[in-house]
Amino acid sequence: MCRSDPAVGLSVAWSFLDADARRSFFDEYGAIDRAREIRARGVALFLSAYLVEWAGAENVPAVLETASAGLRRAAEGA
Repeated sequence: MCRSDPAVGLSVAWSFLDADARRSFFDEYGAIDRAREIRARGVALFLSAYLVEWAGAENVPAVLETASAGLRRAAEGA
């Protein structure tokens, strides 16, 4: 998805996909090592938390709702 550590692109799997969809995604994508998983989840957590903060401050409810859900998905893992 980008020319950086693949964990940056894979962060989307952690913030936008629920556990079942994420398993299907990685079944097709292929296994990733634990270090890359941690980096991907870290990016997902950071970006989602940043968007939660921004959307709350700027009163953008749709972004707040979406980012909050992404934060929960990334934090829950599995």
